[in-house]
Amino acid sequence: MTTETEETNELLTKDLDAYHHAMEKINYLFDVYLTLDVIEVETHSKIIVHNEFKLHAARNADLLEKLTTRRQQYLIHLFAQIIREGQGSGEFKQELNPELTANLFWSMIDGVTVQSIYKDYPYNQVLTEMKQLFLEKVKA
Repeated sequence: MTTETEETNELLTKDLDAYHHAMEKINYLFDVYLTLDVIEVETHSKIIVHNEFKLHAARNADLLEKLTTRRQQYLIHLFAQIIREGQGSGEFKQELNPELTANLFWSMIDGVTVQSIYKDYPYNQVLTEMKQLFLEKVKA
């Protein structure tokens, strides 16, 4: 679990480094999820296993602590850093709380991916709408 998380974070950070503006970085993160083919069997299975693991971890204090630490260390920190960068460049509202905004983003991503287990769920349309709403919320 540790190695895969670190490798994924390293690849994501490397990809984000190619963008010079915070807004571009957020667009990229949304687009990573918009390009997922959630109907494809392997992707669908990974989404289910990922969520089953999180629910399993909730029943084990040690595992939940590790998962929480990794979430904070990688996901929340990464996104909060982008928000701070955007605040510094004037792209994003100054009153945003970077950690809260990061939690909002990842909650939206988690929610839409969980819902994608339903075959009739309009994943791309919902995520596109979420992206527009989110960008309006953060934009200065």
